[in-house]
Amino acid sequence: MLTFGAEESKELGIHQKDLNACQELIQITSKPDEQKWALITATILQLKSHFNWKKDLTTEEYETVLSNIDRLLEIDTLHTNYYKDLKSDLVVERKLATLNDSNYSTIQLNNLHLTRFDALCLQTTFQTVQHLNLSNNSILFIPSCIIQLSNLESLNLSQNEIEFIEHLNHLSKLKQVDLRNNKITQNVAASKKEESIPSSLQALLLDNNPICEQKTFLQTHYANCWILEFL
Repeated sequence: MLTFGAEESKELGIHQKDLNACQELIQITSKPDEQKWALITATILQLKSHFNWKKDLTTEEYETVLSNIDRLLEIDTLHTNYYKDLKSDLVVERKLATLNDSNYSTIQLNNLHLTRFDALCLQTTFQTVQHLNLSNNSILFIPSCIIQLSNLESLNLSQNEIEFIEHLNHLSKLKQVDLRNNKITQNVAASKKEESIPSSLQALLLDNNPICEQKTFLQTHYANCWILEFL
């Protein structure tokens, strides 16, 4: 249980008062611009208590933050990508918090409307992950931080919005990658004349991607795979 000194308790009291004021304004105003700033401030205050003071969000607080972000997605379309990424980070963090030590080898993060998964890669606890399922989301790219998952053996990124194959060549234990039903047009590593995949890779699934039209390219750069599927 967290304990706070007098100064921290005073700051927390002011913080809660400001948060209550924002929540009240959100309820009473119908003007999108006023509501936008109240929603942004309330979200920042909630996340400040979470990250700065390591205060776990209750289920109600978590759902309120997600609700605020959903409303911001509706009224502040100029920052859509930022809000989607923020929501993704919170959803991933919340999902991972439910795991115990025995679950660290296999992680299921499919069907969560994620746009990225940086939050997973940046948690050192999960460097023991061997099997990662991120299928059926809205992930746009494979982030460079994935190389921190040094024990990863299988990666499922099917049914996303990925355009490039990258960073996989750094995963020396990777055996299977599922990238079916994405928007892949290019292998970044191959275009830079680097090794495009690790020598450990045995299966690469690429069905229903634009890159599948380049059959000669695929057979040349992925010849070492035992299973190479592209239609």
